[in-house]
Amino acid sequence: MFTIEELHEYSARVRTSFANKLVELPWSEVEKNREASFYSMKNILLHMIDNEEWMANWVIRNKSKDYVRKKSEEYTKLMEEYRNKAIQISFKIDNLKSKGQKNHR
Repeated sequence: MFTIEELHEYSARVRTSFANKLVELPWSEVEKNREASFYSMKNILLHMIDNEEWMANWVIRNKSKDYVRKKSEEYTKLMEEYRNKAIQISFKIDNLKSKGQKNHR
């Protein structure tokens, strides 16, 4: 079983690698419908970031029932901003860890 911190570390590595690759692609390729679970690579990345935000801001604080999922249209198209949002989430997780939050399994 993984702790929430271990899950976040793994998720952050995968998300960062994925985002870095997307930044290298033309926007038309990032937005292209590939018939994947969330259609485009952009939407898959948004889903990854949204899940990390959900964990950092809601699950760890035992408030998941109050969470309202964002629509992908609420995010800007700029990949750099996606990366910045993910970095903010990572900082929140690190701050929670440093404040001695209990490990959630």
